[in-house]
Amino acid sequence: MNELELWCSWYDEQQIVYFPLFGILNGACRCPLGKECGNSSGKHPKNKWGKRTVSKKPTDLDNIGVDTSNLIVIDVDTHNIPITDWPITFASSTSKGYHLWFWASDDPEKRVMTKIRWQPHIDVKAVGGLIVAPPSKHYTGKMYEPLNEESIQPIPLELLDLL
Repeated sequence: MNELELWCSWYDEQQIVYFPLFGILNGACRCPLGKECGNSSGKHPKNKWGKRTVSKKPTDLDNIGVDTSNLIVIDVDTHNIPITDWPITFASSTSKGYHLWFWASDDPEKRVMTKIRWQPHIDVKAVGGLIVAPPSKHYTGKMYEPLNEESIQPIPLELLDLL
């Protein structure tokens, strides 16, 4: 199995919904806009995502998008907030920082929606969100990679209450 197949298998085992995003070639998005895509390069679905018509499996030319409807992902866009400041869970690198992956609560009363700029340099990706996930490539050339070998943990109640 190649790296993409291993990741797709892991996402399947975790019951995480994933789908192909336009990949990156020579620092530009593979979508029709190419370099004009700007900060969205490599970050948008190849198929309709909102209507869930994402049956295609990613290819080696694609990035991977993950639907965060059953996850709560803390998206830290700075290296000035140490990963050790957070509860232990699976983490992956991004171009500017890292993602902390938590399982969302099954309690409908504790449902968390995506929150952009929840705190300075921190977004929350949850219901209604998506993240770019390993083994994707950022337009800067940086790879999205695991930062640890932890499993995805349930969102701690203390953190859930803050959200």
